Order: sequence, then structure tokens, then C-alpha cells
Amino acid sequence: MIENSYGIIKRLDYVEKAIVKSQPRAVLDFGCGTGELLTVPLAQSFPEIKFVGVDDDRSSIEFAREKNAGLGNLTFSYPDELDQSARFDLIIASEVIEHVEYPAELLSFL
Repeated sequence: MIENSYGIIKRLDYVEKAIVKSQPRAVLDFGCGTGELLTVPLAQSFPEIKFVGVDDDRSSIEFAREKNAGLGNLTFSYPDELDQSARFDLIIASEVIEHVEYPAELLSFL
């Protein structure tokens, strides 16, 4: 992967270090899109951790499900499919919070 102006490699490195430090059992990537930039590489790097990618964009989730069906520690879902009792040790909301109208409400929800 080649670094770009969005800092994709730097972002992935930052999250990988956070995972190593916090050693979560379950990670939620809220607003994951297709999962190609963070969710999938993280699931590949940490096969012992359960990853769930959530996004409300149907085409992104369908693409992610089709392309990554072989990763046993990774699932993709729509927000309304997420089990409300599910708990995660780490939540990623990369490139999400700055795009919502009420960020405090989103953070409270998460």
C-alpha cells in the first residue's frame, strides 16, 4: 500500500498500535465503508480478534461481505442488524465523527 494525502498507512499503523496496547477481544469499526482501508487489514493482522464492520451504505456492506467472506474473524453489517447487547473492547470511528450532525450523540451511542 502506498501512502497518500489521507494518511492511510499512518492511520492503519496508529490503530494497529492501539490494538497491540489495549489487546481487545472484539473491535467495532463504525462507518467502515467497504472495510478495505482499516477493517480488513486489521482482521488479517489480528486473526485472534473478532472484528465487526458497520456502515449504513448498502453497496459498501454488500461489497465488503462478498469480497471478504473468507475471513472467519470478520463480519460486516448494517447498523440495524447490530445486536444492541453486543459489547466491544475497542471502537473505531475513522473519518466518521466529523461528518455527523450531532457528534456528541454519536459518541454517547457508541
